[in-house]
Amino acid sequence: MAYVCIKGNKIEVGGVSLMLGEISAAALSITRKEFEKMYESMSKADRLLFQNKYDLQCQETTKMINALADGGLEGLKKYDLNEGTDEELAPGYPELNEASEHLARTAELMNKYQIFQLFNMDSLEGLLNETRKYAETINDRITTFKIIKMCYNDIKDHLDDLFVFNKTILKFIIYRLMKLEKRNASEYIKAYADFTQDDEAWRNVVNPFNTPKMNYDFYDKLYMQLYPMETDDGTYVIAEYYAIETVQFLLKLDFLKALSVGHQIRRCESCGRFFMVTKGFKTKYCPTASPIDPNKTCEQVARREKRMREKKADDPKTESYNRCITRLTRMLERGSITEEQKQMLVQKAAEYAYQARFMAKYSDKELEEKLSSKNLYRECGMTPPKRGRPPKNNSSDSSGTDNGQTEKPA
Repeated sequence: MAYVCIKGNKIEVGGVSLMLGEISAAALSITRKEFEKMYESMSKADRLLFQNKYDLQCQETTKMINALADGGLEGLKKYDLNEGTDEELAPGYPELNEASEHLARTAELMNKYQIFQLFNMDSLEGLLNETRKYAETINDRITTFKIIKMCYNDIKDHLDDLFVFNKTILKFIIYRLMKLEKRNASEYIKAYADFTQDDEAWRNVVNPFNTPKMNYDFYDKLYMQLYPMETDDGTYVIAEYYAIETVQFLLKLDFLKALSVGHQIRRCESCGRFFMVTKGFKTKYCPTASPIDPNKTCEQVARREKRMREKKADDPKTESYNRCITRLTRMLERGSITEEQKQMLVQKAAEYAYQARFMAKYSDKELEEKLSSKNLYRECGMTPPKRGRPPKNNSSDSSGTDNGQTEKPA
């Protein structure tokens, strides 16, 4: 549980004061590969913890089919479903220990990110390690199973919440927020209202119809404390403190409150990370260190690239890069790739071009190979589109990938 207080344009979580929008910007910047690494580790524990449950469900399904075949609907109504007891479902100690190790590893990975740190993932990791240490000593397999299952549920809920928020809000930022002509609090909130309430909302907002067992919640359970507090100028106010149980609620609170005070979150056109802007500027690049050249910010790298293109328009490396961008733009116009996919491919192409121009890492021929569609798709973890023009689709929703969460790992 996270304890939160909103003060003007800032949010205080666990005694740390941040600008509204910083938490959600950091969460949106978690890449798909980083998310999949955490999810894969958790899935290994899932198979170990619940194999007996899955086996029992298969057996019960077979029995229900037989009951339906033998007695019709009346036979099915009389069938007594066996959901299994903890004694039947709990795996053995070797499986429990291995599952606990995978979950502790997952908690360790999650604790690298700010959003999960706010929910004390280190304490969950410690509980798993202690449980594994004393499991066979206390000789209570059922209690051990219940503790590990509780930790699993917490970890899964946190990861699912991150997935749901990122998948929904990323579409809102790319297709609505970053395309606004007028940029102020009222316009941001109006754009969010349209995004969540128009005819395409069922496609763009995560729900069980487009993503099984997932939902972007519009109602959240809230615990609130009204607390008298002295301000910096000596006056007293009633501060509102929230006790928040879910990652999704904290991210929505931070993001929507940020919009309401005029903060916007934008996606860097150089590195793809998200960053918070307090004014209505149409900023294209984030002020953090560029992954292409850590000694410079993304904005500095972009300016340097622009100057180079202007000075050496006929340079072979510049021509290769320009051809690549033109090719990707045409693919977007044909509908072969999505806007998110294009951004990922352009970022990778810009990285190769920068390394070739300023670091002499690639020759003209090597850069041409690096900028080929086949190589860019492989490096970005994408499946090349089929040849030919795809069927027309008017929805902004697509099956493309983004920096992190448009597709949930299997």
